[in-house]
Amino acid sequence: MLKLDGYFDLHLHSAPAPFVRIADSADIAKWCANAGMAGIVIKSHFESTVSKTHHARLAVAEAHPDFKVFSSIALNRGVGGINPAAVDLALQQGAKSSGCPPSMRLLTRRRLVPAAHMASRR
Repeated sequence: MLKLDGYFDLHLHSAPAPFVRIADSADIAKWCANAGMAGIVIKSHFESTVSKTHHARLAVAEAHPDFKVFSSIALNRGVGGINPAAVDLALQQGAKSSGCPPSMRLLTRRRLVPAAHMASRR
């Protein structure tokens, strides 16, 4: 059997989502905790994962009190792109990770950088 003692999965997607996912956050947290992992970071392309994380923590709290479940926020269109208010709210609710996917960085850059400057960089 694969030994995962002490490992963290830093990029985990769960259901519900617009795409098929293997399971919801609670089930995935149980599987990872039972495998001896130290914790997970739940991610989503469409929303902050604070609520998913809350339910995953509840699912493992009794059997694995030291297992860590962290939430994140991706600065995609679902949260308004580059949105400091969304990041601030997620952090206030316990999020530990934020990021901006490459496609959103390019879109934002095109909006913020003058067209003449972009043309000169091609």
